[in-house]
Amino acid sequence: MCLRSAQPARARPGGVHTDQGAPHHHIWTPNMTHRYDAQMDMPDPGVEQPTNPPRPAYPSRTRKYVPTNLSTSGNVAELDSGYTSRGRPPRIGRIAFGDADELNRDGPRWWWADVQGDGTHWSKFRGHHVQIDIVLHTENQREVNEWKGRDEIRPSGSWTLALNRQPIWEGRVGADPLNVLWRIHEVTQKLLDHHAINWNLAEPAAEQLMGRLVFFRDTPARISSVVCLEQGCVILSPVGTSKFPPPVWSRDGADDIEYDDTEDDHVKVDLLDQGVWWWREPGPHDWVEVGTTETGVVQARPIPVDPPETKADLPEVKPE
Repeated sequence: MCLRSAQPARARPGGVHTDQGAPHHHIWTPNMTHRYDAQMDMPDPGVEQPTNPPRPAYPSRTRKYVPTNLSTSGNVAELDSGYTSRGRPPRIGRIAFGDADELNRDGPRWWWADVQGDGTHWSKFRGHHVQIDIVLHTENQREVNEWKGRDEIRPSGSWTLALNRQPIWEGRVGADPLNVLWRIHEVTQKLLDHHAINWNLAEPAAEQLMGRLVFFRDTPARISSVVCLEQGCVILSPVGTSKFPPPVWSRDGADDIEYDDTEDDHVKVDLLDQGVWWWREPGPHDWVEVGTTETGVVQARPIPVDPPETKADLPEVKPE
């Protein structure tokens, strides 16, 4: 009895049909567009088939996963920015460095994010450590100067920079906005690497800067106000003297240079000012006497960020 059908092969989509002259059958299966060899798919009963080792029971990373060897860096990052578009603040959580999961343990260590806030579940963190928001706006402004007889329209504009949603710099846009993009890149990179601000901490930049001890030129100073931080500037007050001395270029005897020192009891500088040294250690002028013990030892404490008006306003110190 012949098992092969005497009927001609039925055509299939695409002009493909069964091959009646082959020593084995090529079968088309319903709802499939590819062909497989039925004889090749049949295992040989006389040959021992290899078996794959069972897959290890790795813990799932989707529920209550805690990586090993987590570092306590104290860093935080924005874990969900979707809240911003809905009128709610972004969700901030701590991140830490730890071992990769079991499937990737041979690879490098990963950053992990505490998504629950209580350390019970950590998600692999591959997001931005610092959020960067840049807004650039161009416009044309008309200027009419009757005294000079001038009437013209000039290019203008402005741009602002915010790091971790904190406004930290602003600038002007001139005739070529594309040139400003280079300046924005330069300022952003320098502020990200600023020695006085750690953008990975939960503490805002204003709190990190307020009261910091610095040098302005050669004069000890401290940051007394951050009211202009959105412009990228801070206010410095001198320490150990009532006013900042005039700069050297105003003391060279040049008659064509005038220097106004009427407000030198404070100075406004930007965060990238080359005249500011950010690593000053506390000195004798950074302490204020608050009392004397019965044995004659003078007690002192660091000068407050906002010093009191009189010595009587200082907190009382009881002798030991």
